[in-house]
Amino acid sequence: KIYRSFVDSLVTNDFIQVNADSNKNIIKNIVPRKNIFFRKEKKTKLIASNLDHIFLIISGYPKFSPWTLMCMLARAKNQNINVSIILNKDDLKKNTELAKQELELLCPINFNLSQHSSILDGWKKYGFGVIECSTYSPNGMDKIKHTIQKIQIQKPNYQSQSICFIGQSGVGKSSILKKLMPDITVK
Repeated sequence: KIYRSFVDSLVTNDFIQVNADSNKNIIKNIVPRKNIFFRKEKKTKLIASNLDHIFLIISGYPKFSPWTLMCMLARAKNQNINVSIILNKDDLKKNTELAKQELELLCPINFNLSQHSSILDGWKKYGFGVIECSTYSPNGMDKIKHTIQKIQIQKPNYQSQSICFIGQSGVGKSSILKKLMPDITVK
């Protein structure tokens, strides 16, 4: 068992040093973080540290907040964290089309994309891949798995990568994780 000596400052994925010399394992230090991802409303809420990639999950239902999306993208870029946007629940066609239109309006510059381009292709120019999926469609899940595999091989010697799935309540984070790893229990 590990005891915290400074409860408020620890966040998910922190690396710690433990003083194991005494009868109790007490955290003596937090290893300096390479980055910290947070949410800021009335006060700052630290979410996770030392991240290599964030999957930001949105959906047409429940409707995503454009302001929250842009804030999260800006925070991730500020902390040098790569981001993929997952547009989940694409089986809800009408809601998904409305979400795509909103994403197109949010894209900072309208690139003169060819008529064969997706309206989401403009986001790729800014380094944000957009993956459309539904937990009812193997194609979308395959794209997420493939993206995770590409992320993993980016580090030398196959060092592990820290990946975070975030999104507002009801967008399908748990459903996606259960599809990717059927044996896990998600709370």
